[in-house]
Amino acid sequence: WPLLCLWLCAAPAFGGGRLHLEYVNADGQPKCDIRDGDEVWLISTRHLGSRPCTTGNCCERFQFWRYVRCQGWVASDAVDFAATEDPATITTVYVHGNRMEMKYVYDRGFKTYHLMRCGLARDQRLRHVIWAWPSEPVPGTFLKDARAKAERIPVQSYFLACWLARINPDQRVSIMGYSYGARLVMGAMHLLGGGTLDGRKLGPPPNGTFVAPRVVIWAAAMANHWPEPGDVNGQALCAVDHLLLLYNTTDPVLRRYPRLEPSDHCPALGYTGMTRRTLLTDCDHKVCQFNAARYVGRHHDWQRYADSNYLMARIRYYALWFPLQTDEHQITGLTVESASTISFPTNTGLPDSGSVEDEVESTSEEYMPELPGHPSGDWQPMSIDAAAELPQP
Repeated sequence: WPLLCLWLCAAPAFGGGRLHLEYVNADGQPKCDIRDGDEVWLISTRHLGSRPCTTGNCCERFQFWRYVRCQGWVASDAVDFAATEDPATITTVYVHGNRMEMKYVYDRGFKTYHLMRCGLARDQRLRHVIWAWPSEPVPGTFLKDARAKAERIPVQSYFLACWLARINPDQRVSIMGYSYGARLVMGAMHLLGGGTLDGRKLGPPPNGTFVAPRVVIWAAAMANHWPEPGDVNGQALCAVDHLLLLYNTTDPVLRRYPRLEPSDHCPALGYTGMTRRTLLTDCDHKVCQFNAARYVGRHHDWQRYADSNYLMARIRYYALWFPLQTDEHQITGLTVESASTISFPTNTGLPDSGSVEDEVESTSEEYMPELPGHPSGDWQPMSIDAAAELPQP
């Protein structure tokens, strides 16, 4: 149990909650390493905590900053952000995990931007958003901290959903979430899909319909049954264009996730992947998931995912809107035409809802996924050069 608390809460956390907006070279000058035509934004709800919107204009209460190349951060607002919308531009959003001071939020957000731009053609513009939510350490035990953040996330999911609801549906948007950030993202997708979360529900789409983002989540710290129809995030898959889920059956933290929420006592989505009941739906064709244990090992660590050329190439494949095959459903090493016809083998990492698979530790190739352009049984890490040869969006 101490290991669970330590790692779920163990992003570096020092000092107070002051907003740090420095992004500088060793000489203290603002960095210039943003491509011409790209944009990097920081949108923060950290000052709002768990206070719900009462006026319906959530976005007007958010804090916006735009990074100006070689100059630094400049305060902005929702109107200026909306003015940068362009169907030719890809918008990527990164939602961080728990216990992150602001100086680590913007650092990891910029690292994600650089990881994304590696997969782009030179003439493809990117608008990258660092989404900051109130995850600063809570005084007291790690358990108190983890549960306090879990209580905040439904309101934070509502904030993210309100912001997404104002984006024109012709925009190519992708959202990436790690650990508690994945939990926040799935809550927002559930609201976009017409669901209700802790009594909150979105109003009619201001643009006629909501944007349908591509979603990438990894090490998701949420119960594995939540995306099932009728469950906590049961409408999430209805709202996405496609979803890529990276789970890890050797994650030592998520293995102990049931102890975080003893009333549920279900394993984490980031430990087992989607359940059978989730995948046997009309939205199953939108989901691709695979076990990243071979590349990440026994760690609950964002950097381990970022350091894998192969995993990042797959993440870019989804986040940067490369064309996907939609006529096949890929589940833990099985490629089938329809999830409704699957006869699931045992120990595939696809548990029944509510089961606790503490013994699941296999990373055998038999149950590894088949990804577009990468047949099963040929699992060699993808090099940077190989990733560059992927088709351009």
